[in-house]
Amino acid sequence: MSMHHPDPYGPMPQQKQNGLAISAMVLGIIGTLFGFIPVLGLLSLPLGLTGLVLGLVTVKAMMAGRTSTGFTVTGLVTSVSAVILFFAQAVLWGSVLSEPSSSAVVSQDGRERLILPTQPQPSQAESVLPPETSQAVVPETSSQPRPERSTAGYGEGMYKVGSEIEPGTYRTAGGDRCYYSRLRDATGGIGSIIANDNLRGQGYVALQETDAYINFSGDCLWEPVDAAKLLPPAGKYASGMYKVGSEIEPGTYRTAGGDSCYYSRLKDATGEIGSIIANDVLRGQGFVTLMESDAYIKFSGTCTWTKG
Repeated sequence: MSMHHPDPYGPMPQQKQNGLAISAMVLGIIGTLFGFIPVLGLLSLPLGLTGLVLGLVTVKAMMAGRTSTGFTVTGLVTSVSAVILFFAQAVLWGSVLSEPSSSAVVSQDGRERLILPTQPQPSQAESVLPPETSQAVVPETSSQPRPERSTAGYGEGMYKVGSEIEPGTYRTAGGDRCYYSRLRDATGGIGSIIANDNLRGQGYVALQETDAYINFSGDCLWEPVDAAKLLPPAGKYASGMYKVGSEIEPGTYRTAGGDSCYYSRLKDATGEIGSIIANDVLRGQGFVTLMESDAYIKFSGTCTWTKG
């Protein structure tokens, strides 16, 4: 009669096999849940791979009936799902980070400027930036000597709002390469610019109490607005910014056209995009109607505007 001698090592205990299968399942479930959460999804890969390895280790024991089939299969499925979700989230973040930014500085016509994202063709309800400027423009350097600062006006320089220059509306009769920028701080970065513009002809800017600094450059002189000194309507209007009701009357104006002919009806002189009521870039002749509620009208380009 033969005697059975048990294997001195014996089969792997079922409790231990179940422990590995449960560990694989838990890691797979946690990794899958993390895969749906931004940033935490980066942990899905190590959790999923660890669960996948533990699950594969218990497959042989599962086929021999020494461990739970449910734990093993669940661990494998959830671990694979965690790995897939990690790569899906990685692709998503990659596409987001690769999108073009609205603060990209490019060179155009020898000048650097901040461009906004591509927009559809202008319509009556849209705000269109003029071809010669954008919301954030780096000023052209001027070789002209700085006008001396006086109590009546402000020449080229950077002034602290509230102590060196009072909040309010300022006007310039224009000059060569006349530029301003309202600033929230003195860091000198693009992000410090609240609003700015390169002017052709006369212009206005409204300083707010929340502004930290104002930077003027070019050979123009800025003076506080005095309604009594504003010129009466001239009948013909070239490039420049005019106060509606004082320098230009409400009504409909016509232009025969010109090179890069642009207008913008404005609710204030802050220079911000939100101040634009309506604007357009014209090709050929065109019309614009100024309302009594408009604060300013800005024309730029080589076109001339007349009423009628």
